[in-house]
Parts: sequence; structure tokens; C-alpha cells
Amino acid sequence: MGKNNKLKRKLKKKKKSLRSQPAHTTQEQTGGPYFHELANPLAQLTKEQRNELIAKMSIESNQRYHRCIKELKQIISTYNSLHILSILSAHALTTGVGDDGVQSTEPKLNIGQAHVEYFQALVLQESIDKFGTDYPNPEIIQKVLDTLEELIQADATRGIDQINSDIPDEEKEILLLKQKITGNTKVVRNWGFFSQVKDISTELYSKYDKALRKKLNLDTKDIINLFLHLIKRSEAVTSEQLRIFSILNKIKNKNDLIREYYSLVGEDKEEAQNFIDKFPLGSISRRNLLFLLFSHFEQSLQESFEFDVKTIATELEIDHAVAEKILDNFSIKLGELHEYKTDFIMLGNPVWSRPIINYGNGTYFCVLPQVFFSFILPALNDFISKNIKTDISKRRAEYLEEKTDEIIKRRFPESNTISSLKWKYDNEEDEYETDIITFIDSYAIIVEAKSGKISLPALRGAPERLHKHINELLISPNIQSNRLKKKLNYLINNPSIEDPIRTKLPVDLNDIKKVIRISVTLENFNALQSNIYELKDTGWLPDDFSPCPTLCLADFETLFDLLEHPVQIIHYIEMREMVEQTTNYQGDELDLLGLYLTTLLHVESFKGDMNLYISGLSEPIDKYYSSLDAGIQIAKPQPQISPLFSAILNQIEKKKNKRWVEIGVMLNETPPNEQAKFSKMVDKITKNTAKNWRRTPHHNTVTMLPYKESQTAFCYITYVHQNSHLRDEFIANAASEGLKLGSVKRCLIIAKNIDDPNLAYHFIGVLGEDF
Repeated sequence: MGKNNKLKRKLKKKKKSLRSQPAHTTQEQTGGPYFHELANPLAQLTKEQRNELIAKMSIESNQRYHRCIKELKQIISTYNSLHILSILSAHALTTGVGDDGVQSTEPKLNIGQAHVEYFQALVLQESIDKFGTDYPNPEIIQKVLDTLEELIQADATRGIDQINSDIPDEEKEILLLKQKITGNTKVVRNWGFFSQVKDISTELYSKYDKALRKKLNLDTKDIINLFLHLIKRSEAVTSEQLRIFSILNKIKNKNDLIREYYSLVGEDKEEAQNFIDKFPLGSISRRNLLFLLFSHFEQSLQESFEFDVKTIATELEIDHAVAEKILDNFSIKLGELHEYKTDFIMLGNPVWSRPIINYGNGTYFCVLPQVFFSFILPALNDFISKNIKTDISKRRAEYLEEKTDEIIKRRFPESNTISSLKWKYDNEEDEYETDIITFIDSYAIIVEAKSGKISLPALRGAPERLHKHINELLISPNIQSNRLKKKLNYLINNPSIEDPIRTKLPVDLNDIKKVIRISVTLENFNALQSNIYELKDTGWLPDDFSPCPTLCLADFETLFDLLEHPVQIIHYIEMREMVEQTTNYQGDELDLLGLYLTTLLHVESFKGDMNLYISGLSEPIDKYYSSLDAGIQIAKPQPQISPLFSAILNQIEKKKNKRWVEIGVMLNETPPNEQAKFSKMVDKITKNTAKNWRRTPHHNTVTMLPYKESQTAFCYITYVHQNSHLRDEFIANAASEGLKLGSVKRCLIIAKNIDDPNLAYHFIGVLGEDF
């Protein structure tokens, strides 16, 4: 499931022009993304001109919005809208898959799932007696596509006149935040890759299966499996269409083409010959004949998305009554939304929780089975709460902590983890509780796991509810983890101070050198958790607020799976905290991960008031995991580190000597472009050492400062067997020189015996402060 679509980026572009902001910095990264300066298009306008422009845009957008709805309803009352839905699903929501993986994670047309959901809701508003029956020609289909695209665009800007230069800054920022939240609610659907969504939901709700089966003779696995089956049926429709026309496209003779088409769709030879005899084939090109056959094939497309209870029960090998209960519970009857207000659809579409259309008499129609998985958490929460008495919030909390610990142990099996750590801060009487704290080598990682449910009013932008959820899920956990970080750092720096927390920890705090923080949420808060500091101008953050990275569970799992070098996971968390505190950026967590792949998050130039737009950098990650979900294994995208650095990291992670994580993190302080330069210099001294090792002195050391403000210098030394007795002298000299650079406090030294090709290094160590 790709998480950054074109539609999302278009909406961002519409909104960013409302905010007066300085031009962006231009920076070029070797082997990475290219950053370009974008000037504010409204910078030259006066406040009055800007307000006038915004008011005009809002009025025009509102007019376009209502015109689009009127046009779509007219089409629904004239043409077979279920057939239109079938075509929209088959062509707008499908993605090609080949040996090189998913072709694209973006929609093929300029509409996405949200557009089709909206159209289905409009269809369900229409009274059955007013349903159109005319067959829609290609021009009508194109009209629907264009109108749906315009409708969503118009809706995104029809209320922007509220955000003008005359209102206080804090109020303006809250309105902009509301716009962002509602914009995401309207169009962004995926909170994880498909396999993650399926696995997380199955694991989370399986605890209720026994009680559900006892009462209803079905469980959550039955529901999930039914919708998985509907997805497979939908995929089979488009796959069969592709298969047939791939065969036909290879046939040159028009008569043979027609005969093969009739054979492929199950018609007899006489029907094919009858068509050939009566149709003037000489007056039509082969290309247009293919289009004609394609249009003929699509006339039966609606039937492909229709089914009855008996068919589904048989295909799934489940009881007829079980299939009927599930289908009825998650379906809407034709005309059922007749009284539902159209203006409510964008932020509260009933199709989200019931994506199946119920014809009655045990027959159904479904072109959007994937919608169930986009909204599976609220859908199953409601289903379980309606049928059995239970505290789902308690289960959500238990599951999130268990799953977070499990994910950490996949990459760090040696970690020591404790949950529900109780402690007191300074002389306060209040007792605090930390969800998870895990110890990896000399690192302590504080994890706040927040499983709270995000309510629909908050997702619709209700300010009070939005503020409440932001505080509970994003702000308070950050404050809590920072409080514990300060306490642990104080105890680390003052080993003689006694405190009850020392006895509760599975490690000696004297062995801990670094404390980092991360928060994990069960649900995706419309990507807001990826940039908490974006709230700084709303007045909702405390003055001394120090943000740390907050990831939804699916993104947390992706982080730990994607990065093959475990130390890079720790480095990413550290760098994310720095970026969160110093850089203004627009993008979600996977965009940040995409940026890490090319820069290791070394974006020191983008601090202050500059805004960094990174939406779309997740594309290689999206393609990799979407391809895996489609059963295609392609190369996993990895950070662009040099072979030299990769070999060193491999050896560090294999040996795991004391403080190996710290040393690995230090290596990653060098940006990829500087790694490439450094590796070239290492090649030069390696050749020089092989040739001139007998000379005293000879050039056998490279010293580098990874970036201007770095407190760690990096030294690489080469030697041979014959002068290995001088290694310690080389190291001492290199450290002495490295500690003289800039603001350097420590020197990471690597020494390599070039006569031994089996090891990446023969000595590694850190000299200087804290070592």
C-alpha cells in the first residue's frame, strides 16, 4: 500500500500558497534527492490583495463543488451508475505487476479510492425508482472521471477564506492544522502496507474470536477472510481482462481477432462468424476494432462484481448463515442513503464501514472491498462492541506493547526490555509509568506506546476533540519520555546518587551512555505524528516542549524491517529527534525514511524558518513492500552507504564488542556523499601504503570531519604485516591530529592491515571525551 499519492501532494500544493513563508533553500546532494528553491507566489501581494484573492478562490471553489455534485447526480439518474462504478474500479484503482515489481504505487488515472467511495455514496443516495438505466459511453465515463477530480480539488479550497491575514496567528495555525487533518481524512486511505494492515488487525482482534463464535457462530477471521476473498475476486476480473486483450493484441488479422475474442469469452464459432459477416470490417482499423471489442467486453463488467450468498459461502467453505451475516452487516441497500446529507459524505462516508452494496434477496455488488481494510480498525471495533461486552481499549494497549517489543527483538534479540516501569521524578509525590524501556548495548531506548482511538470528530477537524487527542497521543507521551530521559541522564552522570529506579532496571546504569526516545501509536493520526513540531505555532505545545519521533505501529515495523544494519535503526531514531526539533518539513514517516536512504537525514542546511517538502521520497519503499504484497521479490532499497562503510558496519554488528552501537552510530554521522569521497581517499592511501610502507614517514592516514559541526572526527589508518608493530604509534598520531579539528571531542579510529583481505578492520576504537 503506497502511502503518498499524487492527490495528497496536489492538495498540499493548493494549501501551501496560503501561508506566507520564506523561499526554500537550494541544495544538491550527490547521489541523493535534488532540492530546489521555490519562491512564495503570494510574496509580492499586500495583505489586502492576498485576502481578496483567497476570498475569490473560496467562492469559485464552492461554486465548482456544487456544480460538480449536480452534474454527477444527473449522470446517476440517467445512466447505469453501477456499471460506471465497475469501470472506475477496474481502470482507476488497479496497478500493474511485473517481474520488476509493482509498476507504480500511484493511481493510473487522476482519481483514487476516495473518489470512487464518494461516487458510490452518491449512487446509494439515489432512490431506486430514479435509477438511470442508459448504458454509459466512453464520453460519459470520462465526464465522471473529470468531474470527480474537479470535485475533490474544489472541496479542498472552498473554505479557505476563513484563513486570512486578519485573524490572530495562533488561530490561523489551528485552522491550517484543521485543513490538513480534514484533507487527509478525505483522501488518504492507507495506514500501512496491505500485509501489515491484515496482520495487525488479525492479531489485535483474534482475542475476541472465541466469544464472537459462541454468540454469532463467526469470528473476526471470517470477516477478514471474506473481504480478502472479495479482493481476490476483483483482481481476477481485471486480470482476466488483461489476459484476454494481451492475447488479442498479438493477432494481426481482423477476422482471426474476432474469432479468438469470441472463443475467449465463451461464445460459439457461429456467433463469431455472424459478426464477421454482418460487420463492415473493411471500414474499421485493427486498433479501433480492439477498442470496439474492449467496449463490448465491458458491457458484462458489472456482472463480474455481483454475487450471491450461496456463491461466497461455497467459495469460502463457510456456513451460508455466516456469509449472510457478514455481508448484511457490511453492506448498504440501494437508496438507503437517500436522507443522508451530501455535505457529510466527504468527512463521514457510510461506505467506509459498509463498502458492499446490498441488492436484497441475498445478492450483492462490491467494487471496493479494499475500503474495508482502510477502515478496518473502527469497523471491527464497532462490530465487536455491538456484539459482546468488553473493554477493547485494554486489549489495544496490551497488544501495542507486546507488538512493539516483538518488533524490537527482531533486530535486537539481545535487548533487555521491561514494561510498565514505575518511577518518581525528583521530589515529586506523583508516580509515573513508562510503557517500555529497552536496553541495547550502551543505549537506553524509552518507548511510549499509545493505543488510544482517534475519534471521527477529531478526524473531521473538531478543534476541541482534535486538541484532546493530540495532547493524549502526541504531546503528553513526549513530555513523559523526556522527563524519564532527564532522570536517567542525571543518574548516569551522578553514579553515587541512589534511586529506587536503579534496582528496577535489568542493567547497570553505569554501562549506559546514551538515552533516546521514541513514541509509537496504534493508529495513524493522519501523518500528524510524523511532525509534531508543526504544532509549535498553535499555542498547544508547552514552552519547554522537546519533541521526539512518533511513529504509528505500521511505520515502526517498516523502520525495523527496512534497515538491514541494526545500528542504522538507532541512528535513524537519533537523527529523527534532531530533525524533528530543528527542521520544518512536509511529508510523512516513510518520506523521512526515503530521505534517510539518500542522505542519512543529514539535512543540517535546512534549519530555521525554511520549509523542506519531501512528499514522494517514499516511492522506492512503497514499491518494494507493495511488490512483496503482490508476491514479487525485488531488491530492498537501502541507505546509500559506501561498500567500505558497509563492510565496517557488518563486522561491528557481528562482533558486538562493548559499545558497538555507539561506534556504529558514529560511522553513520558521515553523509553518503562524504562517505564516497572518504572511500576514494582510503583507496589512495591503501595503494600508497602497499608501495611505500618502508619509507618513514609515508602517507597512510585519512582524517575527516563528517560535517562542519560534528564533534567526532573519523580517522582511517592503513599498514602491512611488516610494520604492524608501529600500529599503536600510527593510532596515537592520528588521534592527536583528529582532536585538533573544529569542535571535535572524540576521534573514531579504524586501522586496517591491508595484507589481510578477510577483515574490514583490525582495530576500531574511540579516543577522547566519554570514552
